[in-house]
Amino acid sequence: MNLGLIAFKLRQNYRTALYVTIGFLSFGLLMVAAYDAFDMQNMMGQMLQGGGEDIMRAMLGTQGVLMWDVSTFLAMAWRHPIILVILVGWAASLGSGYAAKEIGEKTADLLFARPMSRSKLLWHDLLVAGTLLFLNTMLFSLSLYFGALSFGLNPPGLESFAMAGLQYFVFALAVLSIAYLLGAFAREGKAVVGAMGGLFAAMYTIELVGGLWDAVEPLKTFSLFTYLTPHAALTQNASAWTDLYVLLGVTTIAMSLSFVLMERRDLS
Repeated sequence: MNLGLIAFKLRQNYRTALYVTIGFLSFGLLMVAAYDAFDMQNMMGQMLQGGGEDIMRAMLGTQGVLMWDVSTFLAMAWRHPIILVILVGWAASLGSGYAAKEIGEKTADLLFARPMSRSKLLWHDLLVAGTLLFLNTMLFSLSLYFGALSFGLNPPGLESFAMAGLQYFVFALAVLSIAYLLGAFAREGKAVVGAMGGLFAAMYTIELVGGLWDAVEPLKTFSLFTYLTPHAALTQNASAWTDLYVLLGVTTIAMSLSFVLMERRDLS
């Protein structure tokens, strides 16, 4: 393990990680505060009674009868469009930095001239990016739990929030691994970020519309957002583990392909 390279990668990314984490924590605390301040339980309960249950299920990525309680409200934090855009964009940016950005900035020769194989360089990059994503997603999840406790909202147990955070982390890893995979083909980092934006916008649309439109529902299988189910984690539904394993499988496949492709890539 090259500690100097790890320290260099951390210096490159820690500021962005700090800003993103502060934004996530602020958003989480505002969500918790809003539940009590605006009587969200009563407000959203009226929405469900008024025929909005299908929309709520689609937003939460859940099925079956939906009970409006603090677990349902807090589960929305992980799947809020603003948070998802930031998380996907940040993970895509981290993944584009390993090869595509280096090639676009004409520094790839210097990077790959190190006395280390490309696979080891990728492992080091993955270690740093994965650590930053883990800290971000878990701190966000824990902030929701302790914020709910501080406001006396009687949230589910800490283990449920840890499970939701773990699932969120693996989702972020899946995004990162797909960015690495696209970066194995692209020659500029912005091309990877742009392609990731289009891909995940399509996935989110399919997952959201599929929850409302039966004709689109079969396509939800191909959307990673379908397997991001914090509501199932908070309610301790066994399907949360199944969804986590699917995300982990996508991560493993995408990372394995990235390693193979980057070893074979011609940088000339």
